[in-house]
Order: sequence, then structure tokens, then C-alpha cells
Amino acid sequence: MDDELIETDLRSASQALEELRERRTELRRECEGRVVEWRWAREGSDLQRPEPLYHKRYGLPAPRLLEDAPAAPLNEQQYGYDGEGHIVVAREYESTGSFSEELRVARGDTVVGYRWSAAGTPVEVNIARFRDGKIRSYVTVWADGRTDPFHGWLTEHYEYEGDLVVEIHDESDVAFGDVPVQRPSLTRASYDPLGRLLELREHGDRGEKVLYRARDGAVEGQAAAPRRGSPRRDAANARA
Repeated sequence: MDDELIETDLRSASQALEELRERRTELRRECEGRVVEWRWAREGSDLQRPEPLYHKRYGLPAPRLLEDAPAAPLNEQQYGYDGEGHIVVAREYESTGSFSEELRVARGDTVVGYRWSAAGTPVEVNIARFRDGKIRSYVTVWADGRTDPFHGWLTEHYEYEGDLVVEIHDESDVAFGDVPVQRPSLTRASYDPLGRLLELREHGDRGEKVLYRARDGAVEGQAAAPRRGSPRRDAANARA
């Protein structure tokens, strides 16, 4: 059933991406109308990303909200929260008044993210499916490369033991220009008896790789081995 839903979401995301240019005004009006609070965060916080263990998997610093709005935004991120505390607008500023934007719309147990570049070009549609309060799958489709050299799709689905995600299955078909990056993989997470993350280990066609390991028994820390920052960065590295 999950595989069928992922295939359905891939088709839906691809279709939605084609329609984004005409829908931005409508979607922005809907999402901004639900905002009850605006908050700022430091660069790279990516608080809207729902994927489990996202920052640990990609070796990113922990997200951090800012107390005050920056005087002249540069790479900071701005978030609009609805009355239930969900992010419905996410903006990453390149400079004052110039930002990429993701508008997030919930429909039952599904949340769809629609993303535009700072130039106003549609670049991404993502679909997250939840069940029993946990994210079960995540699908991303990027634009076809006519306006952005990065394009393709990525799917993930998650397995849990209790409330802890223990396996992340991902499959992708992405490229930077004409350089393909196809890399199905399985990431396993291990925890201590208190449920604190100890290690993330990726198993793929290039062998095994430690993505994260707690240092000196501490939960927080950087990835023990270099890890791709994202499918987009993976493709760029392959091209280089």
C-alpha cells in the first residue's frame, strides 16, 4: 500500500509542478491567511523539512530561532505559523526583499509543499504523508531542467519501533544537467536505552557509510563521515 501511495504522490507532485506558475497568488493568499505568528531563524535551519533526523543525516547544524528579525536579511529564514503551530510559509532570504519561498498546504494526513526560487520560478513540489501522528513517506519532484539544471525526483519511506524511526528507505533519479545520480539506499538508526540517537549508517551501492555518530556519549554532534548535503549537492559533486 505504501509503495502505491508513493507512486501516486510522484504523479501528483509532477502534475502540480506544471501548474505552479499560475497558482502562486492563490496559494500565497491561502497560506498567509492562516499565519498567526512570524518567526525568524538562522541560515540553514530548514524548520519546514519534515523528514526524520534530517539535520543529522545531512551533517547540518541544529536549527535555531532568532529572538528578533534581522535588520537586513541575508540567508536568514522566515517562517509563518498557523494557529496549530504548523509552518505554512517558509522563506529563505538572499537579500532584503528577495527570497525563495515554500508554501505548505495540509489536506487531511497529507502536507504538500510548493516551492519557488527568488526569481519566481517554480522549482519543487514535495508531499509528506502522515499516519498515527508519524510521517510515513516523503516525495519530492524538482523542475525539469529548462530553468534549473537540477531536476528529478526523490522518494523516502520510514519504519518505526515505537516512536523512533529505525529505517529510512530512499530512492532517487536526479541529475545536475546531464549527470545522473541514481542511488537507492537504506539508512539505519540506532539509539541508547533512553531513545537518544547513537548512530546513523547508510547502506547503498557504494557500500556502508556512517552519516552520524554521537561523540563521547553526547547526542549532539556533526556527522562522523562526510555526507551529501542534499540530492542537489550530490548531483553537483558528481558533475565536478
